[in-house]
Amino acid sequence: MKRKRKTILVFANSFWYLYKFRLELFSRLSAEGYKVIACAPYGDVYKKKIPYTTLGFRMEKDSINPIYEVVTFFEIFKLIYKMSPEY
Repeated sequence: MKRKRKTILVFANSFWYLYKFRLELFSRLSAEGYKVIACAPYGDVYKKKIPYTTLGFRMEKDSINPIYEVVTFFEIFKLIYKMSPEY
């Protein structure tokens, strides 16, 4: 019987950060049998350099508008619900 790979979502404020500082972590998790999904805001050229599944979401990095922040929160929540990770 084939076991389903457990999924891990990793969030950051940019794909640049995930590429520069978390790529080794992704490699180790993948080697241990986990499915790794990297999540960060849209608009980063490093998204294509990450050799794992990547998902983007809308986020204004300089925003101080509380309404927009709530919308971003629900968008992230929807992403987590849709992917239903184990970790």
